Parts: sequence; C-alpha cells; structure tokens
Amino acid sequence: MFWNPEYKKYERCLKKSDGVAILAVFVLMDAENNEHFHPLLNAIEESMAIDAPVEIPANFDFSRLLPDKLHYYTYHGSLTVPPFPECAIWTVLHRPIPLGMHQLEILRTVVGDNAREMQNVYTRRVRSSFKPVTKK
Repeated sequence: MFWNPEYKKYERCLKKSDGVAILAVFVLMDAENNEHFHPLLNAIEESMAIDAPVEIPANFDFSRLLPDKLHYYTYHGSLTVPPFPECAIWTVLHRPIPLGMHQLEILRTVVGDNAREMQNVYTRRVRSSFKPVTKK
C-alpha cells in the first residue's frame, strides 16, 4: 500500500478517491519455497522475535517477488478495514506468485485477517491491461 504524498498526511488520503494505491498479488501455495522471498521473510521473522519494526535490506529487489508477466486488473475501491473508506486505486495482478507452506504461514502471522467479504461491483469499472480470453 502506498499513500499519495500530495495530501501530506495519511489521514487526508483516506478522504480522497486517489489517496491510496494498493498492489495486490494472489498467492499460490507451492510444495517448494520461493527463494526470492527468503530475505524478506527472514527480516520479518527476526523482527517478530524481538518485537521490532521490520528492517528490509536496502538492496532488496521487490521486483523479483512479482510474476514474470505483469498483466493486471485495476479499479477504484475501498480499504479492507473499517470504516472501509473509498480511497483506493487497486491494482490486482492477474497471475499468482508461488510460496511454500512455511512462507505462507509467516505472512499470515504478520498480516492476520485483512480480508473483507466480497462486495458488489455496482457502477465500478474494472479495467484490465490485457484482452480477456472469450469462450466460443
């Protein structure tokens, strides 16, 4: 999640339709660990052990965590936590990233329950960066 610095404070972002940008990636549980996640997950485990903020190595390359093809969906929506302000531009990657079971458990420990019930689309326009495949 990234907040728009134009609004100077995070609290102001919550009142603007373009206040927050969220990049969401689906995760696919895999039998093998994803080696690209080791530095990040090690930093998370170390910080949890001493109850400190996560310090990510300065040379950590976040792009290595993303799928090879960056096809995505995007729409204006809300945050997933109450009071669910409509302040977010969501970008949801089409392809999942693989994570090992233990890696997924670490992330679940940190993130917790941040899901929201599925909502109706109503008048939202969902756009994609690719042409959907249509069945004939």
